[in-house]
Amino acid sequence: MNESRRFGIVPSTVVLLASALAACSAAGGDDGAGVPDGRDSGSVRDGSSGDSGAADVGFPDAGADGGPAANLAANVSKDSYLHDLTAIAVLRPPGSPGWQAAQDLCASRFESLGFAVERHAYGTGVNVIGVKPGASADEIIISAHYDHVADCEGADDNASGTAGVLEAARVLSGAVFDRTLVVACWDEEEAGLLGSKAYAARALERGGQIAVSIVLEMIGFKNDVEGSQEMPTGLDLVFPDQAAWLKRHKFKADFIAFVADDFAHETAAALVRHSDEIGLPSILLELSQDLKESSMTHTLKRSDHSPFWKNDVPAIMVTDTSEYRNPNYHCAAGPDSVATLDHDFAAAVIKAAVAAAAETLRVAGSE
Repeated sequence: MNESRRFGIVPSTVVLLASALAACSAAGGDDGAGVPDGRDSGSVRDGSSGDSGAADVGFPDAGADGGPAANLAANVSKDSYLHDLTAIAVLRPPGSPGWQAAQDLCASRFESLGFAVERHAYGTGVNVIGVKPGASADEIIISAHYDHVADCEGADDNASGTAGVLEAARVLSGAVFDRTLVVACWDEEEAGLLGSKAYAARALERGGQIAVSIVLEMIGFKNDVEGSQEMPTGLDLVFPDQAAWLKRHKFKADFIAFVADDFAHETAAALVRHSDEIGLPSILLELSQDLKESSMTHTLKRSDHSPFWKNDVPAIMVTDTSEYRNPNYHCAAGPDSVATLDHDFAAAVIKAAVAAAAETLRVAGSE
């Protein structure tokens, strides 16, 4: 996440406040705001998910207990995620050995899982793109940025998101979908969202059909202590319902935030629903077109979902809210290291993201 901008929030049903901030890269952000989705702003459930431990990806029939999407997500492995998180969470500013290693890991993993892989060199950096074609050309993208600032390991920002994408790719690669799955590791988010901007611009030029882009932006930090979640100044004035929920929740930093535009409503609603099903507290911040273009909420565009919004492509940022809960953001108060993160929390976030993505991808043969 880029620290040049601070965060602002929007109303949604259970909307997030800190989520905007978690959008790591402020430098290239635009503006946004939120709209309620019909969910009771007070309905947040406590609980976290542990490691499923599944090594092989099998896809149950649609009639299985949790439904096809949820049963697929049950294959998410905390151990697999943690292995990749540890490998990625090293010093990796663009051009460094750690940066190259993270890029190579994305490419080799996607290739080993059967994706068609491209190293998208756009001038100043390199995105890694994996494609699993479906019956339809409509694309569902799951992505995260793999770069980070100098002199900081960036475990939460954004090794957690990158490892989450690799785990999502592993699980989803074993299923057959009606739509096309794209997995991506973006470069130069910290420099102003340059990698995702380059991809979004190219997709637009080529007439790409992107149904929704899901961006994992810091998913590993959790704190159950009351008062551990900060709230941006003025949130209570712009989004009183969300601020009220936070207060009732005693400002505990134990939820995941979803920042979405209203074009992405169905997938955002699926994220909330699947989070509820596994006991993961969540906040949804859904933005209307007007709010998305408002200067009041520019900080909601601090990550790689923003270039898609700018091109009217549905997009969602999934975030732990960055510096609004993690004091080690950009190593400001200490190391942003693997040891400071909650891996059960991250695994639960990945499960919710995989289930929502699978539902949006439309499992072949299911309704």
